Amino acid sequence: MPFLQRQAFYQKLQEVRGSKTFALFHSDRIADAQVTGINCHISQDHLPVFNQLLRTAGKAARIDLWLYTRGGDMNVPWPLVNAIRSFAPEFNVLVPFRAHSAGTLIAMGANKIIMSPTGELSPVDPTTANQFSPRDPNNRQSILGISVEEVNAFIEMAKTTVGIEGSADLTTVLQILSKDISPIALGNVHRTYTQIREVSKKLLSLHMDTTKESARVDEIINKLTQKLYSHLHAINRTEAKDIGLDVVDASTDEDRLIWSIYEDYAKEVDLDKQFLIRGVLGTKLESELTLKGGFIETSECSYAYQTKLKLTQASVLPDKILEGVMAGRQKKPTDLVPGLPVQVEVAPLQSGWALTS
Repeated sequence: MPFLQRQAFYQKLQEVRGSKTFALFHSDRIADAQVTGINCHISQDHLPVFNQLLRTAGKAARIDLWLYTRGGDMNVPWPLVNAIRSFAPEFNVLVPFRAHSAGTLIAMGANKIIMSPTGELSPVDPTTANQFSPRDPNNRQSILGISVEEVNAFIEMAKTTVGIEGSADLTTVLQILSKDISPIALGNVHRTYTQIREVSKKLLSLHMDTTKESARVDEIINKLTQKLYSHLHAINRTEAKDIGLDVVDASTDEDRLIWSIYEDYAKEVDLDKQFLIRGVLGTKLESELTLKGGFIETSECSYAYQTKLKLTQASVLPDKILEGVMAGRQKKPTDLVPGLPVQVEVAPLQSGWALTS
């Protein structure tokens, strides 16, 4: 079992660092269509799993969280970090590669961020959406997310590039903006912007004196929420140190173990291979499979986010043949018809966190 290999890495890492190691891994595997369960993101359902693992492990002098994620719910880092800190006075995050967005927020709540040479953090400027957000023009049932910093950037562009000034000009800018975005949605953007800055400060305050180090705290928050301009910007460990975060280079032994854990996860979920639905089905008209999109682990046990799917495919029949099928005069083809396009459907049957080892 793959977990047995990771168990050995966790145990060795705990010996090297004198800590209790937890791990959070999210698959970000590429697929040729939207496939529920192939990937995972930080969400509220992580908290009960962590709470259970923390209670099982008990108190420790130091807890390390090995972390690989592209982000997710920005409301999760604060309760998650506090839960971990309630079981250990020292909390550190180990970053082999990507710890983006909400993952960076988690790292901000750590005493130290131990980064491999390939480690990446990211800005924490969120995207928000509610029922008042714009609709996707290509799918009216879907709501578009609004980047908090893109709204701020539009107003800043009006000031610095166009050169508007004065309350009357700013009112005009807001009127233009509110033609495409509901004022209520814009209010939600401002609330989210304020919230993310407040959460960032609270996480930093868990291990920093925000009064004595107020200038440093403000610089970290400003850089990570607005001054890096792209949510996709990858922050390496040198830049993270320049920003003011408590980053430590992983030692040779630490890096070897941290990266070995990543490689083991990547192998288990085929991270380097694109998921092709037709490749799974082949010539079969339907198939069921179970995907693992994420893991929460310690050296003792493993929880996996598992999704059971039913995949079906059928030839798209010309209208005349389809009319015959619907009228019952012709049986539905039991095999794919060569030369005709194929329609594939993905139906999730069940999903959730499950104890696997």
